[in-house]
Parts: sequence; structure tokens; C-alpha cells
Amino acid sequence: MSGIDLLLDTNIAIDFLAGEERAVSFLEDSLKEELGIAVSQITRIELLSYPDITDEEQEKEIAFLDRIEVIPITEEVEKEAIQIRRRRRLKIPDALILATAIVHEFTLVTNDAQLLKFDIHDLKVKPTQG
Repeated sequence: MSGIDLLLDTNIAIDFLAGEERAVSFLEDSLKEELGIAVSQITRIELLSYPDITDEEQEKEIAFLDRIEVIPITEEVEKEAIQIRRRRRLKIPDALILATAIVHEFTLVTNDAQLLKFDIHDLKVKPTQG
């Protein structure tokens, strides 16, 4: 996956779509720096499967997802997620997102306090603030 630097956690995508200042500023700065931005396939599923999503919100999410790369859940990502879940008590979506960042050597951008404290392999984790 050449050209991708940052993997957005679902919380960052949600904050950006909601117009949250830190997420918007972070992504605008990243684009100015010409950093490649992607999300995991699990983030796409999480965004589009919200039960109370309006048609307008869905259109906005699809437009956002169409502008960035969506990284599929491969067998290698699956295996890494299994290992993460064996070592840590993480929800499956979080394990899959972490595994995607590890396998593809992306920097994970998240504001999830639980994920920010992870020290796995060579995982690079970055919050939008600070």
C-alpha cells in the first residue's frame, strides 16, 4: 500500500465528519503535508452501519470514504488481530484496526485512550491533539 502514511481510527473519522475542530485541523494539516490517509475496512463498516444514520449523514460518509483509501481486512491482518486479541482484551474492531496499522506499517491516528497506550511491535500511534 504505497503512498499511505496514516490510518484513521473510527473515532477520528467520526470527529472529522462531525466538524470537530481538532480532527478537521489535523486532517487538513496532514493533507498539506501530502500524507496519505486511509481507514480500515472495519471503519467503513462502523461508519455506515450506525442504526440511526440519516440519508444526509450516509451521503457525507460515503463522500468522505470515496476520497480516501479503504484498506481491506486481509488474512495477514486477521492473523495479527487474533494475536492481539490473545494478548489483550480488545474489542474485535479495535484489534482489526490495530492489526491493519501494524501489518501495513501505518501510523494509527486515534484519540482512544486505550489504544494510545499500546506498545505493540513497531506500532506508531498518534493523537490528533498535542
